[in-house]
Amino acid sequence: MTKRKWYLRRLRSMSPPELAERSLDNARVATEWMRWRMGGHVLGEQDLIRRLRHVYRSQKSVWATLLGEYCRDGPAPLFLSHHDRVVRVDWLRTHHPERIDAVIEKADQIRAGEVTLFGRTFHLDFSDSQVWMRDPVTENLWPRKYWAAIDHRDGRTVGGCKWVWELNRHAHLITLAKAFFLTDDETYVQEARRQLISWIGANPPLTGINWTSSLEIALRLIAWTWVMAFISESHALDEDLFRAINRSIYQQIQAVRQRLSAHSSANNHLIGEATGLVVCGISFPWFRDSEDWIQTGRAILIREARRQFHPDGVGAEQALAYQRFDMEMYMVAGLLLQGAELPLPVETTDRLEKACQFLQALADEEGNLPDIGDRDDSRAFPLDGRPGTISLPGLLNLASVALAQGDRYPPPSDFDETLYWLTGRHTASAKTKTVHPPLPAPKSQAFPWGGYYVLREADEFVATFDCGPLGYLSTAAHGHADSLSITLRAHGRSFLIDPGTYAYHEAPAWRNFFRGTRAHNTVTVDGEDQSESGGPFLWSNHAQTQCHRWVTTDTYDYVDGSHNGYASINVTHRRQLIYLRPDILVVIDDITGKGDHHASQIWHFAPGVEIYARPLQAHQVVAEVEIGDDGSLRMADRRAGSILVEPTSTIRDGDVWLSLTPLAAQPVDARLTWGWLARIQGWVAPTYGHKVAAPVLSYNLRGDAPLRLISILQVRKSQTLPEFTSPTKVLERARKILAEVEREGS
Repeated sequence: MTKRKWYLRRLRSMSPPELAERSLDNARVATEWMRWRMGGHVLGEQDLIRRLRHVYRSQKSVWATLLGEYCRDGPAPLFLSHHDRVVRVDWLRTHHPERIDAVIEKADQIRAGEVTLFGRTFHLDFSDSQVWMRDPVTENLWPRKYWAAIDHRDGRTVGGCKWVWELNRHAHLITLAKAFFLTDDETYVQEARRQLISWIGANPPLTGINWTSSLEIALRLIAWTWVMAFISESHALDEDLFRAINRSIYQQIQAVRQRLSAHSSANNHLIGEATGLVVCGISFPWFRDSEDWIQTGRAILIREARRQFHPDGVGAEQALAYQRFDMEMYMVAGLLLQGAELPLPVETTDRLEKACQFLQALADEEGNLPDIGDRDDSRAFPLDGRPGTISLPGLLNLASVALAQGDRYPPPSDFDETLYWLTGRHTASAKTKTVHPPLPAPKSQAFPWGGYYVLREADEFVATFDCGPLGYLSTAAHGHADSLSITLRAHGRSFLIDPGTYAYHEAPAWRNFFRGTRAHNTVTVDGEDQSESGGPFLWSNHAQTQCHRWVTTDTYDYVDGSHNGYASINVTHRRQLIYLRPDILVVIDDITGKGDHHASQIWHFAPGVEIYARPLQAHQVVAEVEIGDDGSLRMADRRAGSILVEPTSTIRDGDVWLSLTPLAAQPVDARLTWGWLARIQGWVAPTYGHKVAAPVLSYNLRGDAPLRLISILQVRKSQTLPEFTSPTKVLERARKILAEVEREGS
């Protein structure tokens, strides 16, 4: 897609007020660019001092005085305080010495130039100041020019901006600073100091890739806050470094304040920017603008909680990883605001509580969540040194403190390092002093605002059904074309999965695949996506999804949904799910409309599962099976109007088995695929930037609409091949439930 075409599509997604405001922003950027060319963006010493809250008699002693106050009083409330440093380190050394060893090992690797980004380890030369602008994957340099003149969406010229941004979030500097805090070894601080000075010199205000995103600036400053807190007792934090850091912090946070994400761009970015304002305002109170940063950030967080979380707790971006990212920021910002006696209102904390309950409803006993929507493994507060988005148990531990709801979440099963650094508490329950009652068994639940339906029997069977909107606002940037998709996890094993994300800007074909309909457990018609992509973070046309009925009982669940994403080809996809407790799921797909069409029912399996195909018992097979030259399974209908039964596919993961039986009234073409490159299919992205081959089973029908395809999924736990219920008996139970639902609904 050409740049001009993308801009045209992006303009169409904007409302008139947004177009007007962006026009004003463009005028401001043009003025700022002229100042940048003339050097007016440089903040001199006198200008910086005038931005301080108090007037100092001697300007020579300003920074020495502030540094003394910072080191004497300690960093921001509720964050790390050096006053209890000995106690904290001794406790860790006694109870979790392995955590100290892990920090030291990682810090030593960083000193040697080894930094891990998205699971890949790179050897970087930090003596070269250009390291901050160099893509670590391609080793190409981003241009050193005015930030707005850089097209960070162009992933082909330099590389994907996520890689260089991840390095410049400076999570690795937290590790160096933490190593000093734990060991009192000044060599770690010297390395952190060297890199900070290098970064400040190589990234003057408004210049380069590291000034293009307000969210990235905010996350970098949050990291700097922690670096300063961990090294506050080091001799390396002298007046010169303190002055340089403060100048850069002021200029960076002011850039965030002036360029807050708005309108159709106001998604998780705005929440991150608001959190950055709160963190900097509370952590650096000596600036005149600190109060404005706090109040502005707090107001945004209150407003956006209503907008970006549905009343049932579902994140409006329809992306679970970004929901966890948002919630992590809310929890920590909430803790800081509590300490500043500016707590978030009950309305906001209630909405966050709902968000926690929603994620709990989808999770298995280990806290695993389906990988719905975009994921880039972002962390707001990477204090535990672990890669990837914050875990659900870690998030709930934070929530138990930030929301003071310790009795609503399971007690922590392990030491939570993030919680420890944030609050000094060893466990969540130590803060709330609540006796945890036995947790009720998870049950089926509906989240109609967000459009998710959970069909489950404790942790033995957990299925999710996506019957919600495409994404948030007009761009739906982080949503996937996954209407009516399902995921399935049983007895602690993942079977039907959402393949993930993999890449954003640097690999357009892969980006299109992973967010497209073929990468989800739903139905494609004529090979089309349900929604039309207008760019890597833009959907031009959105499929509208509707849930028609939801019923849950002690013996079954029933949910019925449809979407209009195929209206352009004159068909509608309707999917009905019947969950027969405890271990059978019937999926009924109907393609209604006009014309001759090709429909594919697609099932994505977790990497590593074993897939077998075996014929059913003779009395169940009513069609002849032929194996094509290409290995596909073809069925020729010998009895008009009969139901054709494909050979059952049996999927195994250890001692858990899944039987998948398709039924149709016309010939079915079954295909098993993994790791295809010619027409991408059969891939899973376990983390951002990584992909592995995984099996995909598709059942294909061709004919005049209406078309119907039924699949029966059965789960059993057994050391050997178990017996499964015959499709005839399953269908009989399903028919009775359909009749009951129709009778009660009439």
